[in-house]
Amino acid sequence: MDIDEVDETLPPIDDQDQPPLTQTENPTPPTEKDRKTRARNRVRPTIINASSTGKTKGKGSSIWDHFTKEDPPPPLIDPNEESPPPKCICNYCGSHFLCDTRKHGTSHLWNHFKKVYELSPFKIDEEKQKTLSFQHVKGGKEGETSLVAVAYNKEACRVSLTQYIVLDEFPFRHVEGEGFKRFVKTLQPRFEIPSRMTVSRDVLKLYKEEKKIIINFCQVVDHKGETIGHEIELCLLDWGISKLFTITVDNASSNDVAIRYLRKQFKEKEKCLIFYGKFLYMRSCAHIVNLMVTEGLKEKHGSIAAIRNVVRFVRSSPARLNFFKERVMQERIECKWLLCLDVPTRWNSTYLTLICAIKFRKAFDRMQIDANYMKYFDEVDKDGKPKEGPPTVDDWDIALELYDLAVDDDEHELLRTMAMNMKLKYDKYWGKLDNCNEALLIAFVLDPRYKLDYLSHCFSATYDVMTCKEMVKRVEKTIQAMFDQYNKTTSSLHPSASMTHQQSTSIVSASSTFVMLVSG
Repeated sequence: MDIDEVDETLPPIDDQDQPPLTQTENPTPPTEKDRKTRARNRVRPTIINASSTGKTKGKGSSIWDHFTKEDPPPPLIDPNEESPPPKCICNYCGSHFLCDTRKHGTSHLWNHFKKVYELSPFKIDEEKQKTLSFQHVKGGKEGETSLVAVAYNKEACRVSLTQYIVLDEFPFRHVEGEGFKRFVKTLQPRFEIPSRMTVSRDVLKLYKEEKKIIINFCQVVDHKGETIGHEIELCLLDWGISKLFTITVDNASSNDVAIRYLRKQFKEKEKCLIFYGKFLYMRSCAHIVNLMVTEGLKEKHGSIAAIRNVVRFVRSSPARLNFFKERVMQERIECKWLLCLDVPTRWNSTYLTLICAIKFRKAFDRMQIDANYMKYFDEVDKDGKPKEGPPTVDDWDIALELYDLAVDDDEHELLRTMAMNMKLKYDKYWGKLDNCNEALLIAFVLDPRYKLDYLSHCFSATYDVMTCKEMVKRVEKTIQAMFDQYNKTTSSLHPSASMTHQQSTSIVSASSTFVMLVSG
């Protein structure tokens, strides 16, 4: 049988793309039942992250963990014809694909894998599968934990990573460090570490989200009241805020001018201020309390400043800290506490500074033999005055007396003096209703738990009976006036319509009900 006879037996080839005789036809697509049966009988493949396209050592692309190459077809009879391209079959659904890596690549295999993996019986449901973890109990004691089931959340990990970079001020390239990658993969192998460019975009996204919470940060050229007021006005216009109720600032005199500037600007605009700006100026309560505490400690300020300065000297350099530790060893002080420097606006930190310094009193006394230590107190502070210190015996005694005030319930002359100074500062800002923003009291009354009766009870603890009744009556009149203004505003929405008797009666009834509500 020669070649011509063989050619006559072959079927005619009408289409160039038609497969040769030796190439097998694609089988009939398997049914859903066939796929499930095949999946149960097949050895479970290694499941990896669908977005990973890395190389597997000795096996080429890791996509071949999910596809199986078919046996190559037998050689063609006609050597001039192209041999059919190799094919592979999906391990999950049985679909066939061309798999010549030089011509076709593996992108189409990865795209198919990402789709079919969602339906695979081997897929790990990251949202449903949970692990047990010990987490801190919200509102509980320090170290108190509970065992909870936690699910892996890729987005939450991304947000936490972004916050980690921002809070600890790491560069974006930190996520590409080899040590960081090993650490994260040990903690959570499923988490794919983003690149530094992705982290930079996440940080920008976080900034835009947080910016919605904070109106603005802006640089003020000087501390003049009109300059501050103008900058606040620009911020409000930029954010589209046209109505103002209160603005909370501290007690600097320049802020008084800034509030007058804003009140003047917004008064010219219709319906921009509540009650014509009567409640616009809100003094910071935290700042007032801080002023009261500072006033209470003012009489002993010199002793506190002297101890604060010796602590600042020790913590100013490693060499000075080592010198201090040597004095501690010489005095054989067995204390594991560390010296802490207080923050002037946090009086609880002042207490911690004093109590720590008292324990190392002998070490501080021994440091006076050092010339550099004594020379430190000859320097001047920011006000041009010599620094307080080093602490004397009287300074340490006053620190001990302040400590006794915190742990002892007995009355002390020092405590009585401090309380009187604090009361004077309290009366300056909150002693009279004229000095207090009534918006705070109105918010207190509108709380259904308190109302006017409880406000009267609170006033009675500070003021005499007549003053108490006068202040409560004044708050009640202000609330009624605000309610009347609200009625006037709502009725002006339809000025052309005349008010019926029924509507008038309804408003009077609502006013009476409102008075009953605030009165309890």
